[in-house]
Amino acid sequence: MTKSSGIESSGIGSGRTQSGETPAGTMRSSGAGSSGLTDRHRAMLELERYAPVLASPKSEHIRTIFRLSPRRYHQLLDVLIDQPAALQYDPLVVKRLRRERARRRTQHTRELLGS
Repeated sequence: MTKSSGIESSGIGSGRTQSGETPAGTMRSSGAGSSGLTDRHRAMLELERYAPVLASPKSEHIRTIFRLSPRRYHQLLDVLIDQPAALQYDPLVVKRLRRERARRRTQHTRELLGS
């Protein structure tokens, strides 16, 4: 699978569903300066939005689209979701990712403390 075919087949980066339609209420700007995010940042948020419905594992998409290991991708994503521009671009996805991160950190702390 090539980089472009992975994006096209999954709808990632285009703001479109697998059927090619734009989901209601998801108007996205295309310029990097207009949202304060790079194209790569927007593509990461798009991947996170559509990951639950992808036909193949998310790790395959990470390697194909971003040419990163899943570990490095998640390190970058962790920084991205703290940016106000990311919250403005896709509040539902960013808030979900922040909740998941907080839950993982709480669980990790409990494991360390043995409670």
